[in-house]
Amino acid sequence: MTSLIYDGCNVTCSGSSTEGRSEIIFGNTGDYSVAVNPTNVRFIYNTNGNQPLTSGIVNNAATTANLNTEAGCPGLFLDGFGQTLSPNTSFLVVSENLCISSLIWSDLCGSGPIYVLYASSSPTTWNDGGNFGNTAGTRNLQTIITATDGSVHDISYSYTSVNGGDGSYATWTSAGGTPATSGIFSNCRLTPVALPTGITFFKATFYEPNNQLFWQSHSEQNNDFYTLQHSTDGLNYYEIGITQGAGNSSSLINYSFSHNRPPRGINYYKLTSTDYDGTTYYKGITAVMVEGEGTYFDPLTSQLKFNETSDYSIYTAEGKLILSIVDQDSVNFDYHGMIIIQDHRKLSVERIFVP
Repeated sequence: MTSLIYDGCNVTCSGSSTEGRSEIIFGNTGDYSVAVNPTNVRFIYNTNGNQPLTSGIVNNAATTANLNTEAGCPGLFLDGFGQTLSPNTSFLVVSENLCISSLIWSDLCGSGPIYVLYASSSPTTWNDGGNFGNTAGTRNLQTIITATDGSVHDISYSYTSVNGGDGSYATWTSAGGTPATSGIFSNCRLTPVALPTGITFFKATFYEPNNQLFWQSHSEQNNDFYTLQHSTDGLNYYEIGITQGAGNSSSLINYSFSHNRPPRGINYYKLTSTDYDGTTYYKGITAVMVEGEGTYFDPLTSQLKFNETSDYSIYTAEGKLILSIVDQDSVNFDYHGMIIIQDHRKLSVERIFVP
């Protein structure tokens, strides 16, 4: 969960004035993919007797179509019912009786696609009259998300209600937990609580001897800078550089970064963006193979790949024989650490590290 409108714009919709119909939970799937159903996606308001907000998620294609029309940017919103959301996917949780006319949806143009999860109001899992206390005080929420890999992410959130009237919202970092930043938006505009910077693509290409990283933003909201991290195993990442963001933009902006002399084998890169308030958002991972003379370890296939077919002996750094190979250019390999490779045909010795 990235932000929450907890005191909606109280306008008349379908003959009644109900704040819950304009309250919104904003979220992003981060590093994980999620299959949308009430078992995998659980939002709970703990301040009011552990009120479940998503024990029913329904299909609402008609409202989704109306949202796109109201925003004026076709294809921005997609119905999340029964969908599997990929990593770094933006989504909204709203009432199935969402009051579209209560908010300025064009503020979200350029940040899609955005999947909309419609919470059922029957039974009353989503209260159209209001779900979150808007009087002064500390409020607590909880998300329990089960990803497609089976991992469960149980995160608690809290915010202090500003009791400032319609349009009150709270925002969190991806870690949740700590008290949120709260504020009030005016005239029902979503700009202060809009979804974070949107990325069209993020890719890496090997131009010997460097890796060139490219990404493109289609919108930026209060974006201070991008951070690039590098990994050789896809698990442990280390920062290699920072690129200044554009702040606020609704135009396509191209960025690039050069990673000088990366190691042979597969190189992984992670991209994040950081807003002016310090909030950091995950933007994606890309990988590229770095080729060159000599042996390298391919972590995707768990193989040592040699420069050419030959006869090899592989030793530990202490000189203990691990493996002997005859007339091969690659071999399955499960030893990790520094190794010494002897090429018996060339009478050469090579030392590499296997992460």
